[in-house]
Amino acid sequence: MMRGMQRDGARYKIGPLTAYVDPKALQAWHLTASVGEELIYAIGPALGRDAESPKIARAMAEAGEAILFQRREQGGIHYGIKKRELRAATNEAAKQQAQARWAGKAEGRLLDAIMEIADAGLPLPLYDELAEVVGLADGEAVRYRLNVLVKGGAIKLFGPAGERIAEICATQQRTARIVR
Repeated sequence: MMRGMQRDGARYKIGPLTAYVDPKALQAWHLTASVGEELIYAIGPALGRDAESPKIARAMAEAGEAILFQRREQGGIHYGIKKRELRAATNEAAKQQAQARWAGKAEGRLLDAIMEIADAGLPLPLYDELAEVVGLADGEAVRYRLNVLVKGGAIKLFGPAGERIAEICATQQRTARIVR
């Protein structure tokens, strides 16, 4: 017994049924919003790949100007953005304090490398490449030490699958997103 509807050669597809805030309104909100203020920029089951408002929201988050979040409300998903306080990316005192805690350890070399990568505006390289840069045995050694840095509060790792982004907690500075 066959389930569902089938027609010879016909394919049916329904795209995301998501409503978006106007991209210009999102940008205007960002210019005038206070730190901590939130805005729901989309409501629906999924964000469309080519939708402009989510692209703008992601760019704001990647620049460290906002935090993105999702809430399930009234049977749907509300995609939101929260304005965040900008902190100077060159906060040398905070960097030095973070580096002093891990000085002389492999974690310190890794943290220094991540800070340099973030300063250059580059994406976080593959773990095997990082291993070569900081003098570790392999990518697994890097993964272990990254977890130590995360648990120690030195960095945060996040991003969609395959797009590792590292944020240095002391300065809020981030490595760039991998562009595909």
